[in-house]
Amino acid sequence: MLQHLYHFAGSKESEIEEVCKVHYQDFILIVDELLSLLSDVNSLKFFLFDSNAKLQFVGLLFLSSLDAFIEA
Repeated sequence: MLQHLYHFAGSKESEIEEVCKVHYQDFILIVDELLSLLSDVNSLKFFLFDSNAKLQFVGLLFLSSLDAFIEA
């Protein structure tokens, strides 16, 4: 009876170990995906800051031209 109980406990321990391995691999994959997403977000943020600066510069040129046109 005790031997049967030890065998049962061992098989459950193996099952738990397998489930943990699967979840660990999923966790690693998700962390990799999150790091990739963070990199993409940083690239997008840089692009938006750059586009905003260019748009503000063009807007200032336009306003300058408009002021010159109105004064003329």
